[in-house]
Order: sequence, then C-alpha cells, then structure tokens
Amino acid sequence: MVASRVDRNIAGSTVDVASRALLAWADHGASTTDPGPVVLASTLDRTDPAVGRALRAWLAGLRDRTCAHPGLFGGLAGQLAGLRLIATLHPAAGNAADAIATLLARGAREGVWATEHVGFLDYDLIGGPAGVLLAHCVHGPRDGELAPFAMHLATLCEDPELNGLRCRVYGEHKLLHWTQDRINVGLGHGVPGVAVALAAAVRADPADERAAAALRRVGRWLANEAYGDERGILTWCGTGRDGERPAPGAHPRQAWCYGAPGVAWSLWEASAALAARGTRTVAEELGDVAVTAMRSLCRNYDESFHLFGDTASDRLAICHGAAGVLAVADAFARWADLTEAAQLRDRLREHLEQHLDEVVALAPTNMRLLDGAAGVLAVLCSTAGASRDWMPLVALR
Repeated sequence: MVASRVDRNIAGSTVDVASRALLAWADHGASTTDPGPVVLASTLDRTDPAVGRALRAWLAGLRDRTCAHPGLFGGLAGQLAGLRLIATLHPAAGNAADAIATLLARGAREGVWATEHVGFLDYDLIGGPAGVLLAHCVHGPRDGELAPFAMHLATLCEDPELNGLRCRVYGEHKLLHWTQDRINVGLGHGVPGVAVALAAAVRADPADERAAAALRRVGRWLANEAYGDERGILTWCGTGRDGERPAPGAHPRQAWCYGAPGVAWSLWEASAALAARGTRTVAEELGDVAVTAMRSLCRNYDESFHLFGDTASDRLAICHGAAGVLAVADAFARWADLTEAAQLRDRLREHLEQHLDEVVALAPTNMRLLDGAAGVLAVLCSTAGASRDWMPLVALR
C-alpha cells in the first residue's frame, strides 16, 4: 500500500469522496471481512486519516468473526489479500498473511475441493480455488505458491469439452437450478474466472505444461462459445450452449460478471499468458476473439439498455454495473492499446461521477468490493492513477 499518484485533474473530487466514504464506514458502518475497505484504503494516500481508521476497523472485524471457507469473498483468501495490502504499511500483518497462505495451500493439497459432482465453490473466483489463486497475486505471487490451486483447476479442465466444470449439485437449489448440468460462463462463477487464474499460474511458471495445456483448452472452449447478438455485440450466454442456439434478441447483461466484458478479458489474459511462453498460434486465435468482442461492445454499449436494476449496486458496482465495465475497458485500453476501450472507459467515468451521491449512500451498509461502494470508488481511483495492486481480486491487472 503506497501513496497514490492519482491525476487530480481527473479525479480530485472522487478521491475526496472516497476518503469521506471510507471514514464514514470506519466510524459507523457495518463490519465486514470482505477486502473492500482495505482495497479502497490502498488507493488513497497513506497519510489520509481515513486509511488508518478503516484498517483498524477491518482488522477488528476479523477478530470478531469466524471464517467458514477458504474463498476470496467472505473467506480466508480475502483476508490473505487484505493482510498483504496492509503489510506494506504494517509489516507484522505479513506474518498473519503467511499463516493463512500456509493453511490454504494445505487445504488444496488435502483435497478440500471436489473434482467430481462440482459446484461453484469447487472451482470459481468468488468462493473457490480460482479466487484463492488470484488472492495470492496481490503483492505476489511468491515462488511456487500458485501451484496447488493451479493443479486442482487443471484437473477439472482435462476434457476439451470442460465437463469437469459442469455443475452437478444444484438440481434442487431454489436460485441456482438454472445452472444444473450446465457449464457457467460468468467471470465470477464460471469458466472465465478459471481462465484468468490459469493464466496467472502460467505467467508465474511458464514451465508448468499442465496448467498451460488446461489454459489452451479453456481458451478454445470460450472462443467457440462466442456469438453475435442483435445489437452487434460478440458475446456469450450465461452458460455453455451445449449445441443449442442462443435465445433471440440481445440480453442487457453486459458486465464484469456475464457477457462480453468479463469473458473477453479472460480470453485476452489467456492469450497474453500463452504468447509469453511461446504458444503463438493459440494465443493469436484467442487474442483476436477477445479484441473483436471488446471492440464490438465498445461500439454498441448503451447505458440506457445495459445498465439496469432496482438498486445502486446493480447499476453502478463492479459485478453488475458501470464500475465493472469501466475497469475492464481500462484494462483493454492499458494492456491491449484499444482506443475504443479508452473511449468507453472515459464515458463510464463520467457516468459514475454523476452518480457519486448514490455510491456514498451505499457505503455505510455495503463497503464490499464486488457489489458495494468500495469497489466503485477503488475503480475510479485506480483507473486515474492510484495503486492497482488490488486488481487481481477482480481478475484484472
């Protein structure tokens, strides 16, 4: 966590709003073990009084709660990431982070995640090993620490049809039954999150042929699932099509979680990781699909259609809303040099700045990263020049 270098000509008022929102949460907000408050603090100047107060409040929340699962959001991996961010200010936090990393690696080696009859928690970014792997990329990864998680994910991806990622446990689930016997294609709960995690593993250890082979299979599967919707966007269904035609019309969900933004980015990351280890042909194939999809989104994105929902979280936050699309657009502008993405990023920055009052109102009750105020404000700060060290937590760089 270092002093931010935010371009105040762009985001001065946003930085001030972020500081006030963080301070209000620290003094009066709902306790959380989600890494959101620490992430937002990491984008502000370390001398800001809100930073110290927020970190103390977050650490107090850890002491008051028992963690039930290893995952990134609400679990041990989120605590690991938060503690690694804090350790740049307070090195003693690094000892606690190391202890958690040891526990997570042990769990992976002992088979805490299923390899048959899987559900989201056995592979995904939100609560599963893909997110655990990415948490280690915050101020990391250290040598070899991604290997146990990458090995599990590679095991699930040995079949070119990715049947190892087909959900088998939701037949009676009230909310998730639509995913039963399907392969999820969302960044948070599906194949794209696995792709980004495997890409990080391959980047960390280019000699890991098993992870690289799994990444090639995952990338090609995703590329083959793309289709053009009626608004001219190259996109993806919420689950694998299994040979079926996509539903007619255009679905409004084009976001970090589902649709072109998150999936296109996962393909870009797969392409970049494979290219770096010399797997050029596949890398070019995946990169072409990624850029085509993102360019089509940028040219056809319509805030009045694609940003929807009853709450500020739905419309503005990373998972479903404008902040997530902004963050992905910024990543494509930064790493793929995509002009159209830079233009969409700037449009969505203006959109969010016009709705900062709604973000501030969300902060006392929801300072989470994916669906809360912390994520929106962190995206605005980081895409204007503040620290990006936290971005692996949302599968970005």
